[in-house]
This record gives sequence, C-alpha cells and structure tokens, in this order.
Amino acid sequence: MPTYCIIALGCDKNIIDAEMAAKSLIDAGYAAVPAPDEADIVIVHTCAFIDEAKEESISMILEAAGDKKAGAALVVSGCLAQRYAAQLAEEMPEVDLFVGVGRHDRILDLLGSTRISVGSPMEWSIDTRNRIPSTPPWSAYIKISEGCDNRCSYCVIPSIRGGLRSRPIAHIVEEIQWLQRRGMVELNLIAQDVAAYGADMGMKEGLARLLTTILAETDVPWIRLLYLHPRHITDTLIDLVAGQDRILNYLDIPVQHISDPILSAMERKIDRATIVSLIKKVRERIGGLFLRTSLIVGFPGEGEREFGDLMDFVAKTRFEHIGVFRYSREEKTGAASLPGRVPKKTAKKRHDMIMSLQEEISHDHNRNLVGKVGYVLLEGPYGEDEFCRRGRFYGQAPEVDGIVVVSGTGAGPGELVAVRFTDAYPYDLAAKAL
Repeated sequence: MPTYCIIALGCDKNIIDAEMAAKSLIDAGYAAVPAPDEADIVIVHTCAFIDEAKEESISMILEAAGDKKAGAALVVSGCLAQRYAAQLAEEMPEVDLFVGVGRHDRILDLLGSTRISVGSPMEWSIDTRNRIPSTPPWSAYIKISEGCDNRCSYCVIPSIRGGLRSRPIAHIVEEIQWLQRRGMVELNLIAQDVAAYGADMGMKEGLARLLTTILAETDVPWIRLLYLHPRHITDTLIDLVAGQDRILNYLDIPVQHISDPILSAMERKIDRATIVSLIKKVRERIGGLFLRTSLIVGFPGEGEREFGDLMDFVAKTRFEHIGVFRYSREEKTGAASLPGRVPKKTAKKRHDMIMSLQEEISHDHNRNLVGKVGYVLLEGPYGEDEFCRRGRFYGQAPEVDGIVVVSGTGAGPGELVAVRFTDAYPYDLAAKAL
C-alpha cells in the first residue's frame, strides 16, 4: 500500500486544508505514516503569514527533503507555495510539486504532470466537509468562511486566500453533526474574521444567525468563538453569548494596537475610543468573560509614545490572554512602504516588555480562580500518577492558552469533569476533581 506523510504548519485554518489533502490521499488508497522517511509522498503544508512562519516553512521543507526516502515525492503546498512558487522552484530543485491554496486535494492528479500549480484563491471550493480531522475527537475546528475583506495594511492574507467567502449554514451544521458523532465536546469556530460571517452574502447578523442554528440543531456543550474583529462585534452577538450557556464566555478579539495613529496606518477602520468602549461593554454584559487579544509591536511609526500607550492599555485592560507579534514587513502590502520603520532589536524589546507585563496579569487572573469550582475538559494523562490528568477549562482555548492539571480522577480524554482550582501559575492551573 502506498504511503504519505503530511507536515502541517501554521494556523488551525491551514491545518484544515491539510486534512482535506489527507482525505484525498486516503480515498486513493494511501495510508498515513508518521515520518517522512517512511512515506512515498511527503507533503509540507506551509504558512507565509510573517517572516518567522516563512522561515519555519523553508526550514521544514529542507529538513523533509533530507529525511525522505529515495524515490519519494516531495510536495510543498499551502500559503508559501501560493505566494512564492516560481521563486521556490528555482531555489529548491529537490521539490517535485508546488501546489497553491485550494489545490491541496488534487496532489495526486498534479504529480508528474506539472511542477507548479497555483491559481486564483477565489476559484477553489470552501467546502471543508470532506476531510480527515487531525485533532483529537473531543475538540475540533470548523472553518466557517475563507478569505478576508478587512484589508489591514500589514496583512497578506487577502492576497493569498482572497476575499471573504462564507460557507452555507447548512453545510456548517452538517459538518458539526458529523464531528459530534466522532465525540466532539468542544467546537471552535474559526475564520480570518469570524464576526464578519455572512457579510459577503448580504446577511445581517450572520454570526448570530449561524450560532442560533447550531444551538437548535446540535447539542455540542462547548462552542468557542475565535478571531473576532472588534469592528464587527454587535450588540446582538454580545447578548447571544451572554444568554447561552453553551457558547463559552471566551472571546478572541484581536485589537493589534491602541494608538490612533497606528490603528489608522494599519487601516483597522476602528479607533481607540471604540475599542475601549467595546471591551467595557463585553465585560459588563458577559459574566465571567475571558478575553484574548493579539497585538503587533514595531509597526512603522510606533515611537516611544505610541508604545507607551499600548503598555498602558495592556496594564489597564488586563486581558486574560495576549499574543504579541513583531511587525513583519510583507511585500505588496500597504504598510511595506510606510516610513518610520522600527529596528528589529527595538521590536523584540517591546515584545518582551509586554509579555513580561502580561505574565504578571495572567498570574493574577489565575490566582483569583483558586478555590472556585468549574469544569475541565480532560485531554490526557499528566505525569506518572494514574489519577492525574491535563485538560482545559472554558477560559483556555486549545494550543494558545494554558492548561489545568487535575488530580484525583481516572476519567478519560474528552470527559468534562467538575473540579476545584487549587493552585495558580503564570499561565497554568492545578485543580482537584470533585
């Protein structure tokens, strides 16, 4: 039986594309193997969002080329291939095929007939129902739309993945029902901007309509919303989250910066006052809310004053979770030609300063949980104690936030267990099963 190995890099949205490639190979009679040196086809599914992601992708391609067995085909797919296929083909003769976004499920048809297959991202299907999930059965991602219309000046996503295309509600619900039959407990809704869902179809309150249908036609207990542009969060959506126990009181709202001149240069189409007002509103109306945000430091024009505003904002807002990126200058973006470039050393220093501050804030939030009772979704064993497990409570999204170490339970992965939190660390928690 022929074999394949997929190495998927980048975001959870990218991983879903790799899962679709896996399904096409399995349907053709291939079997998955864990390592490149065991595979007849090695696929490196790449990311190209920022410099670090591109560097990781190139490093992984070279590593796979060195590890693969003689005669095996090496395929590079995903965002890096979409953006740089011609250049990479000249520099990497060891790669047999470069496949852009949307063509990852046609690898077998393309191998041997061409070396580069890249087209318009707008031409490919956004239906993700035909895939082999690589996540554990109790937690899954659903991509509700593809592409983005926000056109932030620093971002290459629209040029790589195209404009916003929302999936039909019926298709999304069908996929959720299928995943729930596999044992899904936690549903993570993802997109470049989840809050913009349905706007391309002329739908008003599209995300609220989608959530209402999911609540009515499934019984998945945990529904998590990730990547909501603050400009598109409505009162209707806030009220729905506040009023529905199955929609977790956890919102990922990437604000990117707080200085008005920087927000304007980023073309975020929102200002400081609106962001501050929104955060105040969601905190007041959604009880027990956990907020995650992402920030960019070192953006062109960010001086000491603008960075000081950002540090002050982080200190006052006290987000439960923060991800900080250093600005990456991407060609063919509006920000690439902006004056006032910030030295890389300065950007790194600012990154470290915010993360140091956030570590203290996160630790304080976790200390406030000690003694309280909640539910933890168990994910596996922890250490050598047969009655110790690791998991996450609703305030921790998969991969990006901390974990809870639960003692005193023999329950298995995928179970929701009542606990009392006993100890707090900067990003993790300890708890005792009740």
